[in-house]
This record gives sequence, C-alpha cells and structure tokens, in this order.
Amino acid sequence: MNNRVVIVRQRFVEGTATVNRTFGYAKGFAELKKDVHVVFLFPNLENEKYNKKIQNVTFHYLWDKIPRFLLKFKLSTYFIIIIKYVLFLKKNDFVLLLGGFVIPYYFHPFRRTCTFCETTEHPFVDNNVRFKHKLMELFFLKMIKKTKGLFVISNSLKDYYSKFINPDMIYISNMFVDFTRFLNCNTFNKNEKYIAYCGTLSNYKDGIDILIHSFAIFHQKYPEFKLYIIGEKMKNEIEWQKIKTIINDKNLSNNIIFTGKVMPDEMPILLCKAMILALARPNNVQAKNGFPTKLGEYLCTGNPVVITRTGDINIFLKDKINCIFAEPDNINDFAEKLIWTIENYNEAKIIGLKGKEQALNAFSYKKQTEKVMKIMEEKSLKL
Repeated sequence: MNNRVVIVRQRFVEGTATVNRTFGYAKGFAELKKDVHVVFLFPNLENEKYNKKIQNVTFHYLWDKIPRFLLKFKLSTYFIIIIKYVLFLKKNDFVLLLGGFVIPYYFHPFRRTCTFCETTEHPFVDNNVRFKHKLMELFFLKMIKKTKGLFVISNSLKDYYSKFINPDMIYISNMFVDFTRFLNCNTFNKNEKYIAYCGTLSNYKDGIDILIHSFAIFHQKYPEFKLYIIGEKMKNEIEWQKIKTIINDKNLSNNIIFTGKVMPDEMPILLCKAMILALARPNNVQAKNGFPTKLGEYLCTGNPVVITRTGDINIFLKDKINCIFAEPDNINDFAEKLIWTIENYNEAKIIGLKGKEQALNAFSYKKQTEKVMKIMEEKSLKL
C-alpha cells in the first residue's frame, strides 16, 4: 500500500482557520508515519508561503517558478498549474482535496488515486444563490461522485449532501485543534481585564454586532473591562461602518480594541490571557452547517467560554458543565451570560478547565486524522 498522502488546498493565507485545519491534517498524517505533501495550487495577493517546518511534511507551491509576467494572465496560469498538479500525483496516492470546489473534476486522475473531498461550509453559506454559485456546486457534486467519498464537519452538512449523493460516501470529520499550541497557557498572567474574540470579522458569520451590543450592556456594570476583537478588518465596508457607528453610539471607542491580523504564534497568547472567550454566532445557515474552529482553540486555553447554542455544538458541550451557553440572536441573554461568568468566576474557571478536558478528548487532531486515514485506507483496498 502506498504511504504517500497529498493534501490539496487552493491557497495559503497565514493564520486562517482553513489553513490551520490543513496543518492539523498534515501533522496528524505525519505522526501516522505517512509521507505527507501539502500542495497549494494558486498564489494569493501576497504570495505568502509557510515559513516553518512540520516534521515529515513537504510543502509545494505550484505557482512557483512560473514567470511573473504569466501570473498576470490568470487563464494561462491556471492551466499550467493544473498540468503541474496532474504530473505531481502518483499512482495510489491518498489525496485529500480541502475546501469544497478545489479543482475541476475532469482534470483529476481519480482512477489512479484514492481521492476524497472535504467541505466544512454549506455551499450557500451567505445565502448567495446566484447562477455562478449553483454552477460551481453542480461541478463539486459531479467531482464527489468520481471520488471515494466526502468528509464534512457536521450532521447538518451530511444531511444536505445526502440529498445529492449516496449517504454511504459521506463521513463526518469533526472540528479539530492542535492543542500543542496552548501547552503554556497557564503560565500567562491575566494582568489586564478583557474579553476576547478571534476570527473572521463578520456580522453574519460570527455576530460581531451582537457581541458589541452585549458587551455594551456588560460594560455598564464592569467598565474596567475591554473587548479584544482579534482579526483582520471587515472587508465589507458597509458592515465595518455599521460596527463603528455602534461603537461610537455606545461610547466604547476606548474599550474595544481591534488588533488587526496577528501572527499564528501570537494568537494563543492573546486568548490565554483573556478572562472570557466569547462567540455570539447568530442562528443561520452558516452556524447550522458549520462548526467554528475557534471554539476548539478557546477551549484549549482552559478559560471560560461563552458561546451561543448553534449547530452541533451542544452535541459536545453542556451548559455550566464545560461552557456557558447563550441563546443565539439574543443580545440581552449573551450580556447576562458574560455578567454571570464574572460574578461566578471561580465556578466559571472550573467550567473552563472541564471545557479543556472535552477539547482534548473530542477535538484532538490526532484522533480525527486517525479516523480519516482509517477510512481512506479501507477504501483504497477496494481500488
């Protein structure tokens, strides 16, 4: 049996949840003594590259060595990369295509590889159902049928794709986190009183507007606290102006800190030093079908986590046992849960430590990659 695993993603963007998941897979497969290759197909605006090493993992950037003038012509670059990719694959490789519509199915030599796809989001996650997106989803569904199977991150997402393909082809690979990034968490002092959120700054995805409104109520009782919002500025200028208006109206300019993008090594420190970690996801298509990677990182700190009860989260977590649940889309309830956490902080710290135990059990990258590899190996025997 071939020992080579090829993980494919469109682009490398440092510090994103999708790339962290890619590295979790790579590290897990490498620890299973596999020869792991991570392939990034296309350049992003910054042409970033991963500048560290993971033992037994080789990184490939297929846009490398393509003349700069050709990179300006997207169509020619696309076909050169496709050719390089097809030539890179070897017979009987285990191939994991990450991120949904990764590559047109008709360019991929499925018959000589054991190929799986993975998607962690609903295809119309932002309720965008334009013709272009429907067409991309159609290609994706055709691609899946040519592969050995599809990995999804939630039961709802499995139910969605079961309408289009054989449910026996669909497997759940839970959210996972590399807990080794948080091993030193208890060494950091909480000298500054703050609540922290990290991730994509989006009202639709993570309820940033709800979080700020809730913090405004919390702040009336605990004015010494700050709210750290960790992540790049909102790309949607209308949403960004809405957030700035809320902050100005609530007189919170000195109490809400937007850090901007931070390096992956800095993220654990900011989360570990927080007194509360917060996620006010609204109840929508994204929350129902996805599973926030940041939740695993939050729990690994051992700090109290206040989070809305959405999607599959309550399968793994229980209120006042290993997290503090709030009702989604309810500003007052989220604020009350923040206040409860501070007023019962000794109890909340115990809840946080229980959350860490659950993360190590349920969201271990080792356990999830072992499960995925077992499925891939079983399927390869049928090639």
